Amino acid sequence: MKTLWDMIRAQAEVRPDALALLAPGEAPLRYGELRDRVERSAAALRALGVRTEDRVAIVLPNGLRMAEAFLSVASCAAAAPLNPAYTKQDFVFYLRDLGAKILLAGEGTPA
Repeated sequence: MKTLWDMIRAQAEVRPDALALLAPGEAPLRYGELRDRVERSAAALRALGVRTEDRVAIVLPNGLRMAEAFLSVASCAAAAPLNPAYTKQDFVFYLRDLGAKILLAGEGTPA
């Protein structure tokens, strides 16, 4: 069975310059660039000790950075996106419940 990441890597091999991700107001990401970014990010997560069975929380607004972060995490661990609009109390609850090994958050996130 192929994963989403397998399909993205395959497209990057065949059509590296084809558009992969689009978001309003942001420069598009092409498959080759997306593959390279995801592989670098996943390698960095693994270097931090993240393994397949670990959970990684992601707190970013919708857009290319969130999509890239989600794919990076999902390629090497369990990705757990959290709503950046949560209150501090919500974050405390969800992060405890999740038991995330790592938290990826944008600047200014109350988490």
